[in-house]
Amino acid sequence: MTRVSTMKLLQFLTASLLPFTALAAKKSSGDRFSDYHAKQLSSSGPVKLTDKTYDDLTQKPRDYSVAVLLTALEARFGCGLCNEFQPEWDLLGKSWAKGDKMGESRLVFGTLDFLDGKNTFQSVREFDAGLLSAGKIGD
Repeated sequence: MTRVSTMKLLQFLTASLLPFTALAAKKSSGDRFSDYHAKQLSSSGPVKLTDKTYDDLTQKPRDYSVAVLLTALEARFGCGLCNEFQPEWDLLGKSWAKGDKMGESRLVFGTLDFLDGKNTFQSVREFDAGLLSAGKIGD
């Protein structure tokens, strides 16, 4: 085999294997649940999310459910309801995590504040914070 044909063969093999490495790098739904369930347990309540982690947590397919509070806690946003509801949401998430340490319910609680999730708020067209977003298995 000539040097040129060897290089072409290597280029072909490299290019043909790239899609497989991308697939292998993606986390499975079960791995995502395990990661976020562990974060929920370590934070003793709802997981604090960003645009990136919200997308990761809610991406399909998934074999778990999510309950995410979209909120705006800073006073400049004037969401009194957000500030009133947040302690109750935290208590609910903390109680859930305490009672479901093994993750048998396959439910992850999360909180996405407007400052950390502007793109998500825009994508769900929610400009008035205080929205509870829930997704069940298979959604």
